[in-house]
Amino acid sequence: MSLPRLDSECSPMHCSPTSRFAAAILIAVSLAACRTAPIYEVTEAVFVGGRATSLEQRAVIIERAADELGWITLRTGPGEITAEKTVRRHVAIVSIHYDMDQFSIRYKHSNKLRYKDGKIHRAYNTWVEKLNSDIQD
Repeated sequence: MSLPRLDSECSPMHCSPTSRFAAAILIAVSLAACRTAPIYEVTEAVFVGGRATSLEQRAVIIERAADELGWITLRTGPGEITAEKTVRRHVAIVSIHYDMDQFSIRYKHSNKLRYKDGKIHRAYNTWVEKLNSDIQD
């Protein structure tokens, strides 16, 4: 027994090419949106590993962790480092603020990572999470 079909319904075999194309576009857009997530930022994370007696030593800890993960760093002021990671043509730039006890990693800019309205490609979040973890180790 089958359910009665209304004239406005369509099955894959009976839809117009335009309807099928529109459905394909909707599915593609939905799948692309799944690759974005709210931007992950680190706020006031406490330094866990390694004892440091100066701000300079804290900067070196951050720079080493970033370097091991493929980030390029530049000290932009006392207690501030800008870090950039490029993978193929995808670029992420973050600002790292730190003092003797804690640090923060904040989004600054990106290219080809689908940034829009506080959301970004999940790869960015993975890179920042790993940077956070390595700085703390």
